[in-house]
Amino acid sequence: MSENTAQPYSEAARVSYSIPGKVFLLGEYAVLGALPGVIASLGPRFELRRCGTGPAEVFHAESPAGRFLNSVARNESDKRFRFFDPFRGNGGFGASTGQFALLHAAFRGANDSWQSVWREYRDLTAGNPVPPSGADLVAQWHGGVIRFQGDPVCEDLWDAFDWSKLLVFTATGQAGRKVITHEHLQTLARKNLFQKNSSFLLQLLTPLTGGIEAIRENDAVKLGSAMSSYAAVLNQAGLESEAATQDRETLSRIPGVLGVKGAGALLNDAVLVLAPKPVHAQIITAAKARGLHLASAGLNREPGILATHEELPQ
Repeated sequence: MSENTAQPYSEAARVSYSIPGKVFLLGEYAVLGALPGVIASLGPRFELRRCGTGPAEVFHAESPAGRFLNSVARNESDKRFRFFDPFRGNGGFGASTGQFALLHAAFRGANDSWQSVWREYRDLTAGNPVPPSGADLVAQWHGGVIRFQGDPVCEDLWDAFDWSKLLVFTATGQAGRKVITHEHLQTLARKNLFQKNSSFLLQLLTPLTGGIEAIRENDAVKLGSAMSSYAAVLNQAGLESEAATQDRETLSRIPGVLGVKGAGALLNDAVLVLAPKPVHAQIITAAKARGLHLASAGLNREPGILATHEELPQ
């Protein structure tokens, strides 16, 4: 863990922290078995501010953010923060890991390394039946698009690929669509899917490896095929919801679409579509008819953790 100590809060200077959301392009579930994942950061950004007065955020005591805050706060005044979620709880884009990262920045500093943040997160969640990988946390802290496979593998893939071809839709606004991740991980603990060299992980490895190669080669056709194949393997393992399957099948039929894949637990949080720009409008119309909402038409390079200092009048 980092040895930095909490910084005293000064009323003369207010510091806010922001961090992007995230979405798995490839690798959810695979990262739980120590395979790589490719995760993109995206806006709008989560934000955390210290507050001296007024209502403060209450972080669930058993969440990573709650555990961290209880371990570092010296008194109740140290716990006074406000958290701003631009997705208003409907994104599935990393609010939980965002809360942890923002609190870590507030107490340890925004210049702390991703390794330090990741290790502390892993320490706090080590007792979980299936500990989360922390890959999404690292992607949010780092920014851009990364390939992650645990310390020390954090490869920046942003410059390798034309990300303007990627459409991201949120699906969690639909009733019954959001999956509670920690409860889902407890269910997975009984299935023994993530043991080294399990047949499940070996099946994921082919589209995962092919997709990473496609990104490095800027080969959109190959990446689209890998995305769709990855989703199909999860479907065969019972890890794609019926609604996510229907989204994938519907959007895949649009001429020009190169690949479709859900993202998140049971691929339920978001839908990713890879296609050239001329067919984006048609895809957006079809997605809207499915109840999906556009989160990003192409990716912009989103920076990682940021601290903003605001001087207050004396």
